[in-house]
Amino acid sequence: RTPMTAILGYAELLLEECNQPANTTGGVDAVQTIHRNAQHLLKLINDILDLSKIEAGKLTVESVPLSTKTLLAEIRDLMSVRAEAKGIGLDVEFETHLPPSIESDPTRLRQILVNLVGNAIKFTEQGWVKSVARY
Repeated sequence: RTPMTAILGYAELLLEECNQPANTTGGVDAVQTIHRNAQHLLKLINDILDLSKIEAGKLTVESVPLSTKTLLAEIRDLMSVRAEAKGIGLDVEFETHLPPSIESDPTRLRQILVNLVGNAIKFTEQGWVKSVARY
């Protein structure tokens, strides 16, 4: 995790520097991409570490309120980079009215959704990936 912490820290410093009024380099998008993907890699590393916790019987699961729309928007934003790189679309649709919040483990639910959407993107050659949320 230490290398990822350094990458994230320096990306945050660069982002702060790029957001200064005197800066006209326009590197904000690049730094945001670095930061977003470093966060994704850190989550993957944590997923791997969680597997070892599961095998050891030491994984704890949270149950906290979380916003369904915010979570799905985060997944869309995170995975849109991968979809764009492949030249396919990514859409999140709310088919029915969702409750504003649910009780769940945000980390585990995020892991599941990233894996599902990531696999859909990986195996889609053309067109788009559409995630539909139903209640």
